[in-house]
Amino acid sequence: MKVESLIFDMDGTLWDSAANVAASWSEVLERQADVDMKVTEADIKSVMGMPMDAIADKLFGAYSEDRMTQLISQYGSQIELVISNNDEMALGAVEAYDNSSISRDKWPVIFGIDGLDDALQAIKQGNMQGTVYNDKEAQAGEIARLAVDLFKGNSLDGHNLDEGKYYVSPYWKVDVDSVDDFLHR
Repeated sequence: MKVESLIFDMDGTLWDSAANVAASWSEVLERQADVDMKVTEADIKSVMGMPMDAIADKLFGAYSEDRMTQLISQYGSQIELVISNNDEMALGAVEAYDNSSISRDKWPVIFGIDGLDDALQAIKQGNMQGTVYNDKEAQAGEIARLAVDLFKGNSLDGHNLDEGKYYVSPYWKVDVDSVDDFLHR
């Protein structure tokens, strides 16, 4: 495969994608019956260049805590398990429980996904029970190696791509027994 050029425009550097990104996020949010939120072009521009965890916290951080607070009000200590789509949401659940009258020993098991530093600290402190570590460093390194090999016209055989075109980075379970291995990576 001969590649003449390679363009990575993840944050709108080459063209302004803020309006389209805002529209797509708002469209997804509109489909959620329990979400009354719209993402604007100004919202997207305010987070351009930030890491994804910071974007999630700025745009949606209060939502996950607010939603968990509603659930706590409705179900009290009957909630046994919280599995969040990402660590920011799990941390929102932790905040909601911190602000509730429910004693720590009555909290549910709380899990997230990403392996963010704040979530790892929450696991170490016993406020979360686990996360799935998404190896963002390995992903970035593999993307860089793929880009160089594509640009140079080198074989991609050494990249271990699924179906010859998908890179899947490893994920690791993180709990209290393994959290120290992932802190400060």
